[in-house]
Amino acid sequence: MIASISGVPGLSVGVVHEGEVVLRHNYGHSDVSGQKPTTDNTIYPIASLSKSFTSFIYGSLVHEGLADWSSPIREILPAFHSTSAEVTNWTTPLDLLSHRTGIAGGESLYWHAQPLLDDSGILPMFGSQPTIHPFRTEWSYNNLGYAIVDLAMGALTGKSYSSLLESRIARPFGLSRTGLSFNDSQCCDVAKTYLVTEDGTAHLLKVLAVITSGKTFMKDSEMSISERSYGLGWIRTQLPGTLGAMGLNPWLSQMPLINTPRLALYHQGNLPGVTSAVNLFPETRSDVVVLSNGYGLCDAPDWVAQFIIEELFEIEMPLMRAKPYA
Repeated sequence: MIASISGVPGLSVGVVHEGEVVLRHNYGHSDVSGQKPTTDNTIYPIASLSKSFTSFIYGSLVHEGLADWSSPIREILPAFHSTSAEVTNWTTPLDLLSHRTGIAGGESLYWHAQPLLDDSGILPMFGSQPTIHPFRTEWSYNNLGYAIVDLAMGALTGKSYSSLLESRIARPFGLSRTGLSFNDSQCCDVAKTYLVTEDGTAHLLKVLAVITSGKTFMKDSEMSISERSYGLGWIRTQLPGTLGAMGLNPWLSQMPLINTPRLALYHQGNLPGVTSAVNLFPETRSDVVVLSNGYGLCDAPDWVAQFIIEELFEIEMPLMRAKPYA
């Protein structure tokens, strides 16, 4: 019902509890015109869920002594600069990965089905953006920071982000269907992406070609692995509290309170044609992952995940509050 209300064409769910897979469910179509159903093997773009991958990879370089968290990023990327001298001189990888530079994100230049910005424009774009908060005083979401860390990792290792993703995450964890890009010639079950208009119609988008901070592909069942380490790119919430802060639903309605005490680590991903959500509960070794191939009238993966969380932990209060945009 939620997917139908939002208009997203396809959606896949994976749930792990006490370290065991307890649910896999697929809804709708990965290809609307071909009426191809979603499956456990459907590969989806995950958008900003890839931020945890970037942080994990950089953390592995720190662990090996190839990088550190607190040195100025200019020591790695001399071309790094900002409209703020303080940001130029003192910004570290930790600042970039925790969204605390205070610099505007410039999302309108790459938040499109066919973005206007590629990797070569990341540093100049960051350098031209205005200061919206004093340095290190407030959290302000900025995708460019993750893209800059991607560039720094390339400079430190001489390897592409795709290569680092393969060697440090995909291969060690056995994620054979996870990578930076896939197409139908490489794999027979890649979800096409759709944008849903106000009348609920899903319109096909071209394959996204975006900077590495925002786009990774993986299948839903590979996303459902227990949390093994803490890294940036996660929102840490000690419940009681609310989830879903990184998604679209807070723009539509007040988010519901989850009134059971436990630690939650979560993130969401949104790009044209993509919405996704992952929620981890380390104390019970539980994961709830929902991936979709549409940007709908509400954030379907978030609502689906929250309903599952309600059932998983026997939360009595209803969680659904949002209405589809009209």
